[in-house]
Amino acid sequence: MRKDIDFGFLFGAGTSQAFGLPSTEEITNTILGSLLTCRSNERFYIDANLPQGEDECCRFPSRRKKAIEAQTFLGCLCDFIHDFNTKYSSLRVDSNFESIYYLCHQIAESLRGYYVNPALGPLLLLLQTDEGPFHEFRSDKYQLVSKSIDYIIDVTASLLSRYAVEFNDHDFLKNAYNARGDKSLDVFSLNYDLQIEEYCKAHKLALMDGFAPCDTKNGLRAWDPSQYQVNTHGLRLFKLHGSINWYFWYPAEDRNNQTPGISVDPYRSEVSHGSKKLYSCKRPIMLVGLQNKVLEYSSGLRLELLCAAKKAWDSLDVLVVIGYSFRDQGINRLLYDWGNKDSKRKLIVVCRNKRRFLQKASPVFSVNTAQEWIPKGKLIYYERDFKELAWDEIEQKMTEITS
Repeated sequence: MRKDIDFGFLFGAGTSQAFGLPSTEEITNTILGSLLTCRSNERFYIDANLPQGEDECCRFPSRRKKAIEAQTFLGCLCDFIHDFNTKYSSLRVDSNFESIYYLCHQIAESLRGYYVNPALGPLLLLLQTDEGPFHEFRSDKYQLVSKSIDYIIDVTASLLSRYAVEFNDHDFLKNAYNARGDKSLDVFSLNYDLQIEEYCKAHKLALMDGFAPCDTKNGLRAWDPSQYQVNTHGLRLFKLHGSINWYFWYPAEDRNNQTPGISVDPYRSEVSHGSKKLYSCKRPIMLVGLQNKVLEYSSGLRLELLCAAKKAWDSLDVLVVIGYSFRDQGINRLLYDWGNKDSKRKLIVVCRNKRRFLQKASPVFSVNTAQEWIPKGKLIYYERDFKELAWDEIEQKMTEITS
């Protein structure tokens, strides 16, 4: 492979699932079917993950009731999606936690008047009636939907908090890092878990994640996108959908004055930052859903992160996509624009099974973009499980597509 080729990676959920982290289906099944409890901090916990000796659901049955109500409501929405798919098979929607979250998000935004979608009218009326699938929910509907959104975030974060140690034995990322020499290796991740961060610690790879370093023992690493430019050598990680360890932090006197950051001690909800004490919001910063992601990319931290990522993205000649199903329309648009700006830019898509991949991928990519780019030599597929993928295989594919 030529040394002057700048390459980077886009990692989707498949990279973590290859090493045993839960799939979208497993997360959905847990959200809809496991026994959960709402603790005194208003977060939802899977019963098996409660601290040893705690049995709050017995002492405070109302907290279990909150979890059951949210779970039951989400089950009704899942049934609603199933009914939709039965009636309109050509417009099929996956009934997973991402699509359920997206529907919840649309309902919540409509109820508070943030934006109105006329097509949601029949569902909103159904929510207000005393008959039909939602008749059993007597609480305030906006509060119910908001609680259900929190429920999805909490369960997803809990399930992804496990680290797959066997990921450390995979040399692919380390060898790609070394191949960059004195240049940075850019990794754009759509995953919430901490696999890459732990991998860098284990292999002593310099990591730049957009958060400033912290000198105090119990302090905060505050969001600072200029950190991506501090060093020229290292792994630059752009987590475009957020992370299970990112939180908003605020001073006691002004809850609206929020700073995105990572606590040096992950178990603390109070940290030192400068001369102030800051307190964490209840839930991590995670971008979940479908089309709502496109809107949310344009605000605050996410906009700054996206701009930093796009600047890095535009410097690449080859982007290697691994474990991504091409379902995020915002990311797909970035990919399409990046590839079409320069005829020399190439895309390598690594997937376990090409036929299955194309069935699941967004038609905008699998039909439109792929059919346009393949004849131009801008896109190739490589069928391989990430767990078995070796760096020299990708080097060879890069040589093929750039020669």
